[in-house]
Amino acid sequence: MPYTRLAELAQAEKDGRLVMLPDAKYTDADGEKALQKAMWVCGNTNNQVTRYTADAIAEKLCREARDENPPLTLEELREMDGEPVWVVPLNDFDILPANYLVNAYEEQIVVDKFGAYLDFEDYGKTWLAYRRKPEENV
Repeated sequence: MPYTRLAELAQAEKDGRLVMLPDAKYTDADGEKALQKAMWVCGNTNNQVTRYTADAIAEKLCREARDENPPLTLEELREMDGEPVWVVPLNDFDILPANYLVNAYEEQIVVDKFGAYLDFEDYGKTWLAYRRKPEENV
């Protein structure tokens, strides 16, 4: 790291402007909650630090949304009841990669309007689901 950048960070910390965001994986809901809280704080205590914090959280959320699209965990999949997900077959599993609807109540992904489905118990063994179409399958 260049000395000038280190000096900038030291000055920002001294001024109370340095915010370190943890490099952790949060759900979209966690990020949205953090941004809402930061915006609320910014609205009630509008200063450089609160604006910087809100901007940093928003930038991190946008960057992660743009750069990452990991397979959903089974827990995340269960929380997406009624929402579409992009399903990708593993190995030679006989299903086309496409958008399908989650039916968390029945523990299934509904593949088509005729009732074909994928069971959650096969998740990670024969298929994976993503929030959006993975880049490598474009």
